Amino acid sequence: MRKSLPILYSAVSALLVLITALLSERAIMRLLDLDVRAMEWISDVILAVAFGGVSFLWLHLRRARTELTRLEHARVVVDTELAIAADIQHGLLPPPPPPRDGCRFAARLEQAGPIGGDFYDFVDRGRSLLVLLADVSGKGIPAALVMASARTLFRQIARNTERPDEVLARMDSALWEEHGGAPYMTGVLARLDLDARMASWVNAGHPAGLLVRGTDARDLAATGPPLGLLPGGRWELKELALAPGDALVLVSDGVTEALESGGRVHERIAWTVAQRRKRGPQAVCERVMRLAASGRGPVGAAGWTVVVVTVD
Repeated sequence: MRKSLPILYSAVSALLVLITALLSERAIMRLLDLDVRAMEWISDVILAVAFGGVSFLWLHLRRARTELTRLEHARVVVDTELAIAADIQHGLLPPPPPPRDGCRFAARLEQAGPIGGDFYDFVDRGRSLLVLLADVSGKGIPAALVMASARTLFRQIARNTERPDEVLARMDSALWEEHGGAPYMTGVLARLDLDARMASWVNAGHPAGLLVRGTDARDLAATGPPLGLLPGGRWELKELALAPGDALVLVSDGVTEALESGGRVHERIAWTVAQRRKRGPQAVCERVMRLAASGRGPVGAAGWTVVVVTVD
């Protein structure tokens, strides 16, 4: 019985519409004093207009569905290409070097989107090691393209010189000639002398790195402008001695921005590093990433990069 109710309701509704239409037609004819022929002409016009409207709506709906299908296909193509680009970009990041001469290394990167401008790199120079964390201004595909070329440029220059200030000066000149200041790149570059246990470093307008020793922390603050922003940039080379138990931590601006709302950004990172230092660089790296993930930074600042070097 319940299954037949919709059919019954439909039949009753159709009958009511028919009766209403007939009564309305008679009322209009009496009100306007129309004859049957005039009413037929008006009915034909109304029917033609209604048919034209239905045809327009059908054609518009068909075109909209075709356009939607095209957009969905284009979106699938873009998503596929971005996924491939993300895999390629991830492949550009080197694995951390194996432990050597009492130093251990770890690195972790999570872009704000599928691809971006953050990257890190390690270049082995025999008895020394260059460690770079950098960030290209902007986001998405443009930043990723510049990031790929900047990484190649860094490796080419690092084959000829290992002085951090000279490396940045040459990269600055090349980036300025290529892009004219937009985009530019910030970064921290450190050279670890494994024999002398010394670290020399420069900071190109990047958030300060940290050297955590015991309960104290030293900031590796900016020593010059971002790379490629202005022609003829210069960076002051600074040095510090490494001691057993030290932890060198480099972070991207995504990490500091995520923690800014809580204040005392470097103090919180330094305390986190001190608590995890004995567990090794990977534990420190993961804990700093979790700290950034728990922060209440601005929307879009979800790209985090952390590089950690510990001295046993």
